[in-house]
Amino acid sequence: YEVIRQCNFIINNAAASSLPDAKKNRFVGIARLIRAQQYYRLVRCYGDVQYTDVVVDPSDKEVLMSPRVDRDIVMDKVYEDLDFACKNIGEGSKTTWSSDLAYAMTAEICLYEGTYCKYRTVEDNYKAADPDRAAKYLGYAADASNVLIGKSYTLNNTYIGNYNSINLEANPEMIFYKE
Repeated sequence: YEVIRQCNFIINNAAASSLPDAKKNRFVGIARLIRAQQYYRLVRCYGDVQYTDVVVDPSDKEVLMSPRVDRDIVMDKVYEDLDFACKNIGEGSKTTWSSDLAYAMTAEICLYEGTYCKYRTVEDNYKAADPDRAAKYLGYAADASNVLIGKSYTLNNTYIGNYNSINLEANPEMIFYKE
């Protein structure tokens, strides 16, 4: 939750910045992408989790001890963050935040959520399968994937090229990598 608190600080205070709106939206988009990833990881591990979109004061016991929020509601918030990030981060290199990275994360997260909702059971997950929700999230995953398919990404010629290369900049498969 420390990373989520940091993201909420950026998101909630960006409006007061003197930066141009495009730059503000880029930084807010990056913060929302990171927050979405954090909540996605929490939901995968714990199911229902506490959700907050404000900067929590560490001494505020009421907020810190608040009840868990239904996982479906949290994942809807995650999608809202991902959608904002895709639309606002903009282009970047393969070593910085970019809308392509946001679309790739959207595809992964929505694929997980769609299949989870399709195959969950009351016995294992306390909720029955939800075909409508599954179709909605699988549609989001397909839309994000189609955006990336329409770009210049292709599979690399060799498996070794992905894992034993000194420089990945020219690799046509890379969306994001650590230099």
